[in-house]
Amino acid sequence: EGIIETRVLRSGSSALLKRQQEQYVHDNLPEDLVIESPERVLSLRSVEASLKEHLDRGKALPESLVYLGGLQRVDKVVIDPDHSDLLIVGPAEPFAPDSHGRILGIKSGRPPLFLDDLIVVLRSVMSGRNLITCSIDPTEENLANLQRYLQTNTSPATTSVARQRYQTMAKILGRQVVTLTGVPENSHFAVALVEADLRMKRIALGKEMTPVRGIRSQLSLLTAQGNSLQRWWFVPSYEPLETNSAGTVFVIRGQRAQLVAQEELSDSSGIRRESPQTRSSTEQFARLFSERFAELADASPPFAELQNLYDLSLVASLAAEARDNRLRNWPMDTFLNEERLSLATYPVPKYVRSEATSRKVGRVLLGLIGGVEMSLRPVISERNQNLNSTPEQYQRSEVSSDWFWESDSRRRP
Repeated sequence: EGIIETRVLRSGSSALLKRQQEQYVHDNLPEDLVIESPERVLSLRSVEASLKEHLDRGKALPESLVYLGGLQRVDKVVIDPDHSDLLIVGPAEPFAPDSHGRILGIKSGRPPLFLDDLIVVLRSVMSGRNLITCSIDPTEENLANLQRYLQTNTSPATTSVARQRYQTMAKILGRQVVTLTGVPENSHFAVALVEADLRMKRIALGKEMTPVRGIRSQLSLLTAQGNSLQRWWFVPSYEPLETNSAGTVFVIRGQRAQLVAQEELSDSSGIRRESPQTRSSTEQFARLFSERFAELADASPPFAELQNLYDLSLVASLAAEARDNRLRNWPMDTFLNEERLSLATYPVPKYVRSEATSRKVGRVLLGLIGGVEMSLRPVISERNQNLNSTPEQYQRSEVSSDWFWESDSRRRP
């Protein structure tokens, strides 16, 4: 039915998992991807050429290509006008499935960049869909029903009665609707957005523990105040891009995402509006979550994957900007051809069940309102021209692979 739920999965034997991962690496990765790299370079034009070659031959893509050479993040983007190419540069490591089948870096435990996600966001941005969003919201009808219930249940109550009311309120809110824009709803990109959003909201509700100290549930920060709907959503968080005078080399810094907050009220018809004030606890949760987000992403694959999606969106935005000039001789006719290249599909996330959680002193949290906003055009417009690097410093050596190679560390800006 498209209802999204989270599950707590138990890990198996660490010794057995290690042997399985070693076997996976041996069976699936070439020798030059078994080593860690502080700075691996990928040519996206060559990635596309390799992809086309496999399609033409009817061959399955190698894992090394599917997971973009084990790249963990994008630290630099290099536009090479002489070859109409775009290079992405970052740390990389060998990868393998964890005990639940999720592909993660052997050392870091972070997911590598995923080719499907790159293609999805390139297609979106190149077609003019520059805003990608995920939102989880109650329906207006259910909000109106909730308002009617609240109007008839205002009398003082014992703790047990109050908790029963809160659970009734969650049932009245019912299924919340998942809305995705800018990317196909059945893509891995979309599913990853929803997972990160839902995990964050469950942490806010105190329904899911975080491995990072300093992040408290929003419920634990509440004082006894009136009820409202808390809305949190992710937005980009990057420092201004560092670039050279030609605008061909970009250094990317920042934690990639941060959380912002807003409280909302609803009227008797279920129409939502921004509250004139956002209580300090709502803002405090967003601040604490944002301050610890980099640590959280290192410890939690769904949030690391969200960072990857922001990075790939930034790459696509820079590619779109350069497409009519420096990249004009690269048509991307395999990446962008949906008939020629169909991507894997996933069950469409449609609904999330409402939840309520409460403690004493009148503290109650309802629902999972919010989402993710991903528009990187404002990010790439903020630049500092303080680099002396050139694209030539990142070009492949004669002995390198067709589509990836190791950067000479002495060439770093």
